[in-house]
Amino acid sequence: LRLLFDPAQLRPWVSNWTEVASALLFRLKSALDLPRADGALEDLHRELLAYPGVRDIEPQPPSADTSTLLIPLRFEIANHRLSWVTTLATFSAVADMTLQEVTLEFLYPADEKTEAFAHTFGREKGRSQPLDPSPAEPRETAP
Repeated sequence: LRLLFDPAQLRPWVSNWTEVASALLFRLKSALDLPRADGALEDLHRELLAYPGVRDIEPQPPSADTSTLLIPLRFEIANHRLSWVTTLATFSAVADMTLQEVTLEFLYPADEKTEAFAHTFGREKGRSQPLDPSPAEPRETAP
């Protein structure tokens, strides 16, 4: 979440950042309302709200054209338009007090162009540097 909300990280390259942020804030607020919510989630929520423009976003579930399991995430970076969907898988083990709940998040390409990019990018061996976003300027985000 920090990577997506921080304007110095991924946020400038997420073309639908407000929609994504709204859905993620909704999900975080829902988690905070659960009895098992802890101080770490509350701290994370406060941290995210401190980023510029975040307090102005109303937490809402994903739009009607997606299910609550799918959040569209669109990047415009290095002259590429990439579209991903994310799903969550939660495993609970009430009998094991050390492992009360584990949630895994998975990103999947949402279109053929993104899938082709991911396969090409993943096959490159010896990549020591992350994708250089410099060919494309980051988009402006609301303060």
